[in-house]
Amino acid sequence: MKMNWIILIVTFLFLNHACGDKEENCHKTITFKNETTDTLYVTSSYEFPDTTTFAGIPNPALNPNFTKVLPNESNTQVLWGRDCIELAFKDLIPSDTMMIYVFDAQVLETTPWETVKDNHLLLKRYDLSLDDLQKMNWTITYP
Repeated sequence: MKMNWIILIVTFLFLNHACGDKEENCHKTITFKNETTDTLYVTSSYEFPDTTTFAGIPNPALNPNFTKVLPNESNTQVLWGRDCIELAFKDLIPSDTMMIYVFDAQVLETTPWETVKDNHLLLKRYDLSLDDLQKMNWTITYP
């Protein structure tokens, strides 16, 4: 009997997850295109309008499998979520602005994170609304 419940729960979770990926108004990734010859690190924050610090953001170089974008490549892993990004805007981002931070890999890999934060050593910050992302077709191109 216990095994039947486990199978039922796993099936439900699988179907629930599979349906979410196919919904037109449910995007779980934002594609980041690096159109430079430099390696970049990319991360996001929902803490807008607190733009003076990287509040609560750990050093992106500590998790390169999910934050690093190689030269002239696109990456869908750096800006993804388990749930629909649309829901994050509804539930987690009351300002309707997501901040995307782009860092030079060489700087992050050779400079202490506190120095990067204190001196605001980033290449670019995007302030994007849900409407902006939809108009951009869920793709951010740098530069």
